[in-house]
Amino acid sequence: MLKAVNCNKLKQSENKSFSTESDAKIVELFHLNLLNKHISTNKSSEKLKFFEKCQTFIPEILETRIKAREALTSFTKQIENNINEFCKKLLKYHHKGNFPLKKWQKQFDAAIEELSDKSSLLDSATVKFNILSSILYKKMMQYYEELLEGIEILAKLMRLYQQKLDFQLSMAELSFEKGASIELKISTYSVEAVKALKIIKEQLNKKEDCLKSQLIKVNEQLEEYQMLGPEYEEFVKQYQLILENIEKQKWAIESLKIKTTSEERLLS
Repeated sequence: MLKAVNCNKLKQSENKSFSTESDAKIVELFHLNLLNKHISTNKSSEKLKFFEKCQTFIPEILETRIKAREALTSFTKQIENNINEFCKKLLKYHHKGNFPLKKWQKQFDAAIEELSDKSSLLDSATVKFNILSSILYKKMMQYYEELLEGIEILAKLMRLYQQKLDFQLSMAELSFEKGASIELKISTYSVEAVKALKIIKEQLNKKEDCLKSQLIKVNEQLEEYQMLGPEYEEFVKQYQLILENIEKQKWAIESLKIKTTSEERLLS
C-alpha cells in the first residue's frame, strides 16, 4: 500500500512537471509562422541562415525537456527501488526479531515523514519549474517580437541606404555628363579661335558705340521734328523701326559677349 501511494504521487508530480511540453510546440509553430510570414521563397539562402541559427534554439529546449523527463523517471525508479529495499529489510529484521514492533513503528513513521518531506520538496521544485518555464516562454516571445522589430528596422535601413546609393549614382552620372560636355566644348576651340573671338568682340563693341551715337542723334532730330505737325507721326514710325533695329543689334552683341566670356573662362 505504501509503495502504491507514493508511486501514484510521483507519477502525478511527473505529469505536472511536463504539463508545459505543449509550450515548446507552440514556440516551434511560432518560429515556423515567423519564417513563413517574413521570408519569401524567392530570397537567397544566405538570408535564411540567421533564422536557421534561431531555429536551433528550439530543439535545444526540447532536448532539455526530454533529458529532464528521463532524469525524473530515473529518480522515480530509484525512489521506488529504495522503498522496496527498505520494505525487504524491514520484513527481514521483523522476522528475525532484531527490534521490537514499537521501535519499528517509530522508524517507519519517521521514514514516512521523511518521505513526505521529500515529496513536498519535489512538489515545490515542480511548481518552481513550471513557473520558470512560463517565464522562459514569455521571455522567448518577447525576444522574438524584438527580433522581428529589429528585422523590420534593418530592412528600412537597407531601403534608405539603397536610396542613398541611387542618389549618389545619379549625381555621379550627372557630373560625368557635365564634364564630358565641357571637355567637348574645350576640344572645339583653339587659341586661334579665341583670338578671332576677341577681335569680333572688339568690333562689336565699336559697333555698339556707333549705334549709341546714332541713337542720340535720332533723339535730337526727333525733338526738332516734334513741332512739324502731321509729318511727326511718320518720323515716329521711322524712329521706332530704327530703335527696334538698334535693340536687336544690341541683343546680338550682348549674347556674343556672354558666349565669348564663357569660352575664355574655359580656356583659362
